[in-house]
Amino acid sequence: MFSRNTSKSLTFTVTSDEPTVDEGLDLDNDMCGWLLKKRRKRMQGKLCWAKRWFELSSTGVLSYSVRNGDIKRGSLQIMLATISIAPKQRTIHIDSGTTTFHLKALSADDFDQWLSCIRKQRSGTLAESWQHDNDTTMAHAAAAGIQSAISLVPDIITTQDDTFERNHQVIVSALHDLDAEIRNLAAIAKELGQLSHDTSTESLVSQPQQQPAAAPAHSSNSSKLMRFPFMRGSSSNSIPDDHTTKSATGTGFLSHRTASFYSYSAHSDQFFDAEDVLLNEDNESTYGSIVIDSEDEEDYHHQDNTRGKMAVALPHVQRRTRLPHPVAVQNISVLGILRKNIGKDLSTISMPISLNEPINLLQRLCEELEYTELLDKAATLSSSMDRLMYVAAFAISGYAATQYRIGRKPFNPLMSETYECIRPDRGFRFLAEKVSHYPNVMACFAESSTFTYRQTYLGKTKFWGKSLELITEGQSHIAIKGHQDQYTYSRPSSWLRNLVTGTKYLEHIGEMKVQNHATGEYAVITFKEAATGSTSFFSSNNNNAMHRNNVVAKFFDCRGSLIRQVEGKWSDSLSEVVGPDQYAVIWRCKPPGIPDYTDYYGLTSFAMELNEITSLEQGKLPTTDTRCRPDQRLFEQGQVQEAEDEKVRIEQFQRERRKQFESIAKPWKPLWFELVKDEYAPTGESWQYKGGYWESRETGQWPRDMLQLW
Repeated sequence: MFSRNTSKSLTFTVTSDEPTVDEGLDLDNDMCGWLLKKRRKRMQGKLCWAKRWFELSSTGVLSYSVRNGDIKRGSLQIMLATISIAPKQRTIHIDSGTTTFHLKALSADDFDQWLSCIRKQRSGTLAESWQHDNDTTMAHAAAAGIQSAISLVPDIITTQDDTFERNHQVIVSALHDLDAEIRNLAAIAKELGQLSHDTSTESLVSQPQQQPAAAPAHSSNSSKLMRFPFMRGSSSNSIPDDHTTKSATGTGFLSHRTASFYSYSAHSDQFFDAEDVLLNEDNESTYGSIVIDSEDEEDYHHQDNTRGKMAVALPHVQRRTRLPHPVAVQNISVLGILRKNIGKDLSTISMPISLNEPINLLQRLCEELEYTELLDKAATLSSSMDRLMYVAAFAISGYAATQYRIGRKPFNPLMSETYECIRPDRGFRFLAEKVSHYPNVMACFAESSTFTYRQTYLGKTKFWGKSLELITEGQSHIAIKGHQDQYTYSRPSSWLRNLVTGTKYLEHIGEMKVQNHATGEYAVITFKEAATGSTSFFSSNNNNAMHRNNVVAKFFDCRGSLIRQVEGKWSDSLSEVVGPDQYAVIWRCKPPGIPDYTDYYGLTSFAMELNEITSLEQGKLPTTDTRCRPDQRLFEQGQVQEAEDEKVRIEQFQRERRKQFESIAKPWKPLWFELVKDEYAPTGESWQYKGGYWESRETGQWPRDMLQLW
């Protein structure tokens, strides 16, 4: 009989499927000690060495913390990682595909000890020492099974039998059908969005979940953005007219588009074993000064009269929506090239043109201005903190288009190559020039009726065995007209993950500080690394896409007090935190523009327009403009072999010209930009537009010393 008054006893039985560990098995760390880890200095973006406590477990997991006994800050599995070393500099680079550690030993003895221990782990001697003469246990069987599985990996990878091939074809066919369905759904969603926009704009604000994709296209007459007087229209607006407030419960505060767009790539058909790679000492960059940091964890004057003014009667331009030709070369394998250049700056190495996308680095700088309506919005606001929020959102929005493009690189400009972009529909004009060949430096300048923008860009690309690191140096500077605001920010590094095996994806990691030098207010934007999950030997390196691309921006006043916060994804949308579980959307990413964007290198509509010669450019461009570059034009048209031949000819022509300059000690100087003192730049100087381009364009009288590039 059950009695409510009688005491009861409840017994639990827990069963574990993990093998029983022998008491004699040593579970202590195989190696531990202090190492220097490369990181970006908080709030400054500078790379430095930070002293960290590292532990290498008997299972091959390398983890670190600020001090011995503190919480672990990160970890990776060395058994499946690619490791490169530079003995003279005592550096060890470990690339697991999703995480990369750049380490430096404190002494030569420490370097030898760590390297010896890592090699012991990878050689399997530790696993062999676990086998004892006692009776076979579940742990022994598991260890033997793991060793057996590992021994079969090379044969499985190198021998693609008929069964694998048949299954592969079935999967490819299914993916093709699925992709076709996604395109159809995207087209339907686009039509529904247009119908909803035409029939009921109010419903877009009141019912954001039913039709969020169309919301950015709505523009209120009461909050028109400031534009040039000659503007004949506006591109699709990415700023919601009213702050869309939404509870964070349920599916979260981020608005979901009707059709989700993700980049994908075919699984690589080549594989090379994770191995130790000895770096050439010349290839090991110092990443700036060495600073031991043991605690932290990771006047611009606009000259309107000298710039020249654009005509007020520019014609309306109907721009293209597709490239002349879809992707001509699929399934490109670059492992052979990359493997020979581990740790080197790939921007200095000539690559086959088939690895490119039909966009130039100068045009890529212009692509970062796709969401200038955020700056236009900032110019209309009276609150300096509100302006800072929209400028910070603009800085983040420059990454949005990168989510669709995986595995290809832009064309590298030649010396003195230029690119202009006049956009009456967007209200700005833009000019960029390559100002230095080595190091590879580009400079750009843009202006509108509401802002001026300039950037000095120095980019490096390095391959670490399984990941490609995209290092961006330099600084961006924004001045908002009608206010005294002067904003600066530098970008964090980007990583192309799973370059060897698995699904490739791009992530941006680190901090970006947006500083308003006029008020002292600033924003600290954190691009969060995707969680790596389990660190076991057979754990997957493929992170859930829903857990990537997260970004948090915190805004501080001049006294360092936290004022507000913005959260979201750089690939989707950003929202201001306005209360408990309440968010106001301030920016949404636009979809690529066409359903079959993957057939056109993953370029967005804006990117597809950048290399087009419209009536605005016809007969007006200098011979140095990127649109006139023959190899890029041929590649855009799908003539790959002809483009490769032109690329070889142009590069040889550039080398001969450089040798000719050196033989007569002739200095090379850019035409439109100059290196001047800059109180806001970390180095004290930056490349700035010196004027004259738009005047020469208007008259057609270009400088006599303009180089013939091709």
